[in-house]
Amino acid sequence: MLAECEFSYQKAEKVFKPRSQFKVADFEEQLEKKLIDIAQNAPNTAFLAEDEAGLYLQATTSHVWAPIGQTPIVRVDSGRAQTHFYGSLNLVSGHESSCVLTS
Repeated sequence: MLAECEFSYQKAEKVFKPRSQFKVADFEEQLEKKLIDIAQNAPNTAFLAEDEAGLYLQATTSHVWAPIGQTPIVRVDSGRAQTHFYGSLNLVSGHESSCVLTS
C-alpha cells in the first residue's frame, strides 16, 4: 500500500536544530522565578534533578575486525532484554539516589 502511494523504505537523516539562546535565557529566568515562589510558599519542598538512560541488550555490530578466514561470531539475545537507569539529585541537600530496572 505504501509503495502504491509512492513511499519507499529509506534511512532517515539526522537533523540538529539549534536552540535560540534568547529563548533558553528567557525560559531559565521564568523557571527561576517559579522556583523561588514555590520555595517561599512551601519551604519543605524538595527540588530534584532527574535523568534516565535505557540500554537494549542486543548486538547491533555490523562490521568487526577478525583474522582472515575466521568468521567472527556475535552472540545475539533473541529477546528484547533491556535495562533502565534512573538517578536523581536533591538540589538542596545534595543527596543522590539511583535505581536500575531490568526487563
